[in-house]
Amino acid sequence: MRIWRKLHLLLGASVWLLTLAASGVQGSATQEVDVMQIRYWNGTAARDSYELALLLLALDKTAADYPPFNITRLEADLGSDRARHELARGELINIYAAPYRARVGEVETQIVQVPNPLLKGLLGYRNLIIREKDLARFEQISNKEELKPILIGQGRSWPDVAIYRHNGLQVMDEGLFSNLFAMLSLGRFDCLPLGVVEAKATLAAFDGDKLDLTIAPDLLLYYPWPVLFQISGKHPLLAERVTKGLALAAKDGSFDALFDHYYGELVEQLREQESKMIVLENPTLKEKMGLQEPQLTALGL
Repeated sequence: MRIWRKLHLLLGASVWLLTLAASGVQGSATQEVDVMQIRYWNGTAARDSYELALLLLALDKTAADYPPFNITRLEADLGSDRARHELARGELINIYAAPYRARVGEVETQIVQVPNPLLKGLLGYRNLIIREKDLARFEQISNKEELKPILIGQGRSWPDVAIYRHNGLQVMDEGLFSNLFAMLSLGRFDCLPLGVVEAKATLAAFDGDKLDLTIAPDLLLYYPWPVLFQISGKHPLLAERVTKGLALAAKDGSFDALFDHYYGELVEQLREQESKMIVLENPTLKEKMGLQEPQLTALGL
């Protein structure tokens, strides 16, 4: 069931608290659009508050040159494949945040990816969700060769699949995200890699303890995996505005401040812990974006 939440957000004061007050700010772009209609999909609940706050920050930074905006937020489990098609059409949704995609195929050529990594590469650090009874098995894994007998679970049409297969790893990519935890518990595959920014919260949300699931301790995967704002090509003014807004936020330091507010403690934890890390290549990433090595932390081995 679709649940729509209307966020009548106009330009305003507090981005982090998402309490933007109405504003009558007008700029040169208002000659084209009186109110910029933004139809936002929160594809991943665990990252949603940060990604929405960053979008609002980019919109606020460009308030002087663009019209006021209205956000209509869609909360639904679209699935990766349908979300791409809906985004390309630009009607149900016209923006969301998701990992980089190669511009291959008709759908992808109709989507604009703003080339500014929202999570600074943090999503490329992956925890492995496993069955509790397999803890001893995963304690023996420390390199890519030892990972090859493991069957990795992924959602249908997830772009990560190409990365794992390129690195010689086994993948079972069936089902929607919401089904994967039950499938893992039933033994359909051996582990489910999720970003460190979302693994714990997502596991708790799906009652991982009741399914006898846990996170493999002291073991991480890493591959360059930038999360970008994905915008329908049918909304070029929105793409232009978000691109400019992120650049301005990066320049004045507010981008970094927002990232540290949400994830600074997690980054410090990663730097302090002594985990085995298996670094994988991402053959689909044509633009390096400075993420080829795990530079965000001091964990690279």
